[in-house]
Amino acid sequence: MRNVLCLLVVVFSLSSCELIVIGQKPTEVKTIIVSRKNPTGTVMLLKSELKNNNYFAASDFFASASGHKFKANEKLELYDQLPMLRNKINLLSDITSITEEKQSNDIVRVKIEYNYINFFVCDTKKIDSLYYVINYGFHKYNG
Repeated sequence: MRNVLCLLVVVFSLSSCELIVIGQKPTEVKTIIVSRKNPTGTVMLLKSELKNNNYFAASDFFASASGHKFKANEKLELYDQLPMLRNKINLLSDITSITEEKQSNDIVRVKIEYNYINFFVCDTKKIDSLYYVINYGFHKYNG
Protein backbone atom coordinates (compact mmCIF):
# COMPACT_ATOMS: atom_id res chain seq x y z
CA MET A 1 0.00 0.00 0.00
CA ARG A 2 2.83 2.35 0.86
CA ASN A 3 4.57 1.61 -2.46
CA VAL A 4 1.40 2.43 -4.40
CA LEU A 5 1.00 5.71 -2.51
CA CYS A 6 4.61 6.67 -3.22
CA LEU A 7 4.16 5.77 -6.88
CA LEU A 8 1.05 7.97 -7.14
CA VAL A 9 2.84 10.90 -5.52
CA VAL A 10 5.75 10.56 -7.93
CA VAL A 11 3.46 10.30 -10.97
CA PHE A 12 1.41 13.36 -9.97
CA SER A 13 4.49 15.43 -9.21
CA LEU A 14 6.12 14.52 -12.54
CA SER A 15 2.95 15.21 -14.53
CA SER A 16 2.37 18.55 -12.81
CA CYS A 17 5.92 19.68 -13.58
CA GLU A 18 5.57 18.39 -17.14
CA LEU A 19 8.90 16.62 -17.05
CA ILE A 20 7.12 13.78 -18.77
CA VAL A 21 4.56 14.64 -21.44
CA ILE A 22 2.21 11.89 -22.51
CA GLY A 23 0.97 12.27 -26.06
CA GLN A 24 1.67 15.01 -28.58
CA LYS A 25 1.46 18.74 -28.16
CA PRO A 26 -1.81 20.16 -29.45
CA THR A 27 -1.49 21.77 -32.85
CA GLU A 28 -1.57 25.54 -32.91
CA VAL A 29 -4.80 26.88 -34.34
CA LYS A 30 -4.67 30.17 -36.24
CA THR A 31 -7.29 32.60 -35.01
CA ILE A 32 -9.12 34.53 -37.70
CA ILE A 33 -10.54 37.89 -36.75
CA VAL A 34 -13.76 38.19 -38.71
CA SER A 35 -13.71 41.83 -39.73
CA ARG A 36 -13.81 43.90 -42.90
CA LYS A 37 -10.39 45.25 -41.94
CA ASN A 38 -8.59 42.07 -43.00
CA PRO A 39 -8.93 40.05 -46.22
CA THR A 40 -9.73 36.67 -44.67
CA GLY A 41 -12.34 38.19 -42.38
CA THR A 42 -13.99 39.88 -45.36
CA VAL A 43 -14.30 36.60 -47.25
CA MET A 44 -15.62 34.80 -44.16
CA LEU A 45 -18.24 37.54 -43.63
CA LEU A 46 -19.22 37.29 -47.30
CA LYS A 47 -19.67 33.52 -46.94
CA SER A 48 -21.79 34.07 -43.84
CA GLU A 49 -24.05 36.59 -45.57
CA LEU A 50 -24.49 34.26 -48.54
CA LYS A 51 -25.30 31.26 -46.34
CA ASN A 52 -27.95 33.37 -44.58
CA ASN A 53 -29.49 34.38 -47.95
CA ASN A 54 -28.74 38.03 -47.23
CA TYR A 55 -27.89 39.04 -50.79
CA PHE A 56 -28.29 42.78 -50.22
CA ALA A 57 -25.62 42.74 -47.52
CA ALA A 58 -23.44 40.37 -49.56
CA SER A 59 -23.49 42.77 -52.52
CA ASP A 60 -21.79 45.39 -50.32
CA PHE A 61 -18.67 43.22 -50.16
CA PHE A 62 -17.86 43.65 -53.86
CA ALA A 63 -15.96 46.37 -55.69
CA SER A 64 -14.42 46.83 -59.13
CA ALA A 65 -10.82 45.94 -59.86
CA SER A 66 -10.10 49.61 -60.55
CA GLY A 67 -10.83 50.39 -56.90
CA HIS A 68 -14.29 51.94 -56.73
CA LYS A 69 -17.20 50.56 -54.73
CA PHE A 70 -20.17 49.31 -56.71
CA LYS A 71 -23.02 51.72 -57.30
CA ALA A 72 -26.65 50.65 -56.95
CA ASN A 73 -27.04 49.55 -60.59
CA GLU A 74 -23.84 47.49 -60.43
CA LYS A 75 -25.03 45.83 -57.22
CA LEU A 76 -28.32 45.01 -58.92
CA GLU A 77 -26.47 43.28 -61.77
CA LEU A 78 -24.43 41.33 -59.23
CA TYR A 79 -27.54 40.43 -57.23
CA ASP A 80 -28.58 37.81 -59.82
CA GLN A 81 -25.23 35.99 -59.52
CA LEU A 82 -25.23 35.75 -55.72
CA PRO A 83 -27.72 32.83 -55.37
CA MET A 84 -25.55 30.74 -57.71
CA LEU A 85 -22.45 31.66 -55.67
CA ARG A 86 -24.31 30.68 -52.49
CA ASN A 87 -25.27 27.30 -53.99
CA LYS A 88 -21.66 26.56 -54.94
CA ILE A 89 -20.42 27.50 -51.47
CA ASN A 90 -23.13 25.40 -49.78
CA LEU A 91 -22.05 22.32 -51.76
CA LEU A 92 -18.60 22.55 -50.17
CA SER A 93 -18.39 21.19 -46.65
CA ASP A 94 -15.37 21.29 -44.32
CA ILE A 95 -12.67 23.95 -44.51
CA THR A 96 -9.24 22.33 -44.35
CA SER A 97 -7.05 25.43 -44.72
CA ILE A 98 -7.11 29.14 -45.38
CA THR A 99 -4.15 30.95 -46.94
CA GLU A 100 -3.42 34.53 -47.91
CA GLU A 101 -1.11 35.53 -50.76
CA LYS A 102 -0.16 39.16 -51.24
CA GLN A 103 -0.47 40.05 -54.94
CA SER A 104 0.42 43.75 -54.67
CA ASN A 105 0.40 46.54 -52.08
CA ASP A 106 -3.38 46.58 -51.70
CA ILE A 107 -4.52 43.28 -53.28
CA VAL A 108 -4.52 40.04 -51.29
CA ARG A 109 -5.66 36.64 -52.60
CA VAL A 110 -7.55 34.53 -50.04
CA LYS A 111 -7.66 30.82 -50.82
CA ILE A 112 -10.05 28.63 -48.82
CA GLU A 113 -9.48 24.90 -49.22
CA TYR A 114 -12.37 22.45 -48.73
CA ASN A 115 -11.77 18.73 -48.13
CA TYR A 116 -8.24 18.99 -49.57
CA ILE A 117 -9.72 19.12 -53.10
CA ASN A 118 -11.80 22.23 -53.80
CA PHE A 119 -10.67 25.83 -53.52
CA PHE A 120 -12.70 29.02 -53.23
CA VAL A 121 -10.39 31.85 -54.26
CA CYS A 122 -11.13 35.55 -53.71
CA ASP A 123 -9.00 38.53 -54.68
CA THR A 124 -9.57 41.31 -52.18
CA LYS A 125 -8.58 44.95 -52.46
CA LYS A 126 -8.22 47.52 -49.70
CA ILE A 127 -10.39 50.58 -50.34
CA ASP A 128 -10.81 53.22 -47.60
CA SER A 129 -9.37 50.94 -44.87
CA LEU A 130 -11.84 48.11 -45.67
CA TYR A 131 -11.31 45.09 -47.93
CA TYR A 132 -13.62 44.35 -50.85
CA VAL A 133 -13.84 41.30 -53.13
CA ILE A 134 -12.84 42.25 -56.67
CA ASN A 135 -12.69 38.75 -58.16
CA TYR A 136 -13.67 35.22 -57.11
CA GLY A 137 -13.57 31.71 -58.50
CA PHE A 138 -13.59 27.99 -57.73
CA HIS A 139 -10.77 25.57 -58.50
CA LYS A 140 -10.12 21.88 -58.01
CA TYR A 141 -6.83 20.30 -56.99
CA ASN A 142 -5.18 18.82 -60.09
CA GLY A 143 -2.67 16.61 -58.33
